[in-house]
Amino acid sequence: MNTQTDTKTESRSGKNNGAPASIVWFEIPVDNVERAKTFYGKLFGWKIERFPGPKPYWHIDTGGADATPDGGMMERQCPEHSFTNYMGVSSVEKACRRWVTSLFVRTRRTIPLRCGSGTKRRNSCPEGNPPFVVRSTTNNKPKNMNTETTTGEYMLLFRGPHWDRGLTPDQLQQAMDKVMAWFEGLNEGGKIKSAQPLGTQGRIISGTNGRFVLDGPFAESKEAVGGYLVLHAANLNEAVEIARSMPTLSYGVSVEVRPILAECPIFQRHPDLVQRARERAIQAEQLWVAAAA
Repeated sequence: MNTQTDTKTESRSGKNNGAPASIVWFEIPVDNVERAKTFYGKLFGWKIERFPGPKPYWHIDTGGADATPDGGMMERQCPEHSFTNYMGVSSVEKACRRWVTSLFVRTRRTIPLRCGSGTKRRNSCPEGNPPFVVRSTTNNKPKNMNTETTTGEYMLLFRGPHWDRGLTPDQLQQAMDKVMAWFEGLNEGGKIKSAQPLGTQGRIISGTNGRFVLDGPFAESKEAVGGYLVLHAANLNEAVEIARSMPTLSYGVSVEVRPILAECPIFQRHPDLVQRARERAIQAEQLWVAAAA
């Protein structure tokens, strides 16, 4: 089954009441990636760059308008690995039902029977046609851009790494006993996910392409982060109450409580751009699964 099959079937039946199906993504398997990049680049002017990640997969920028589909390129997984089209339809369920019931793609196959053999009709793709995958183009209900979805985890940033200065040995021992008891209580209650101290030496990188590399942050500063703790809490209020019980607050340490979000706020501010990147990653993963099956 390919795109032409669906188009002809719709025109013959005259029952296509929804938006027409269209190609939203395509994938080309190749034996030699560098040779293919040169070939398609010179022939069509496509820009082909590798996607970041562990799996070898390349993005094909066709250079057209936003409505023009881009594509992907990957190494051929087997001799039968062929070109794949990804179709956008208003309803995946309706598209599948239309293909299952279509007479245009119905073929016969021989099946064994007790009395000999017989034939059975079934729908299948014509031999040699490239496969395709359909996905829904129906827009989901827009999200509230002012809502941040948390993961139920909160990070505590401890500022003031030199709180022990000026304490006598006995005072320091008492403070450390309280700190250890505080950590052990949270750990026994299943609240702690991870916790680590941070080194005093580091670098601050900024500017385009990391142009500026400066010494810092400076550990002598009271605002320097001396360590972190990731804990499980029902909400921000519970996380704040846990932070308020930190014993070293009495010695000048401050604790910053931040919720760990399920999604980057930039994703919410630019959903259309991010959705395209997600779809490309999902499509690449699906093709890997299909090739391995």
